[in-house]
Amino acid sequence: AENRAARAITEDTSVTDEMNTLYESDNAVLLCSIVHLCDISNVAKDWSIYKQWIPLIFAEFFDQGDNERDLGFDVGVPYDRANCHPCEMQSYFIDFFVSEYLCTINVWCPRIGELLLANLQANKGHLEANSSKKIDDLWPESDPIGADSGRDLGEVGDGSPQSGHSLH
Repeated sequence: AENRAARAITEDTSVTDEMNTLYESDNAVLLCSIVHLCDISNVAKDWSIYKQWIPLIFAEFFDQGDNERDLGFDVGVPYDRANCHPCEMQSYFIDFFVSEYLCTINVWCPRIGELLLANLQANKGHLEANSSKKIDDLWPESDPIGADSGRDLGEVGDGSPQSGHSLH
């Protein structure tokens, strides 16, 4: 009976056309989702990699805020170097954009999704441990990514007492 049903479906070109269209549509959605994931996935990478992105992201944000201020615009909190708490902002980004997205990716690609969700949860803990700090508390303004001092961002810890060092 299953073979007859399968044959009937494959012989009915309207059904197979619809299935192929759906399949192609699903693939397109999946591919677009993976490209989007590449754009937002820094927060779900291993902490040793992700912590290097934080000052770079906020250097870009703060430059934009400075330009907006120079043009006389109001500057939003993520772009205002005087009022932004980067770890708190990244936590919001995780909660409101990345977390649910990764849960959906996990349905399609469980091996990737599980790894990224585990990293995301660990990174959220690191961020929460430093949520009240401003960028200068985390990385000196004169040397936001350690380029001038020779400081290796690998030295940036998770802020927890057991790590032996903090984000500062």
